Amino acid sequence: MGVHVASDALALGNLIGAHPEGGAVVVLGDDPWSDSTQVAADSRFICKHLLMPVLEPSDAQELKDWVDLAFKLSRESELYIGYLVTTNQADGGGNVRSRKNHFPEVNRLNPTGIDTEAIDLERNVLLPWSGCGPARASTTSTASSVRSRRWGGASGW
Repeated sequence: MGVHVASDALALGNLIGAHPEGGAVVVLGDDPWSDSTQVAADSRFICKHLLMPVLEPSDAQELKDWVDLAFKLSRESELYIGYLVTTNQADGGGNVRSRKNHFPEVNRLNPTGIDTEAIDLERNVLLPWSGCGPARASTTSTASSVRSRRWGGASGW
């Protein structure tokens, strides 16, 4: 039930989009056979509702390798990517081929700053429908008339 509980936050995050230089991968822990829970879970349905693509690795090698692929897909599409891991995969084991370890470009020794002036507020800040800011100027008269009918005044209160 965890993905269902988090679905509001995931929907809003996916609506705004993943950062094209980072990406967002949501690991979904499903128990389709009710091995450790009383209710079987299949997060693919809620992901479809959230318009969030899902990757389903089938073995330990894919489970390891596809994390990088998931981040690449997220960066390119600017969508959150669901990464489905079942109880058998999480509890099981297996042999995997690994590559030489490498440090990421941004790390403790090479930090980066955040330029708050470069944040696109029109894209990344969700205003309520009845907001009267410049981004909503074309709907102000409609919103005002709806508030007047609903609440009995132009102020909305």
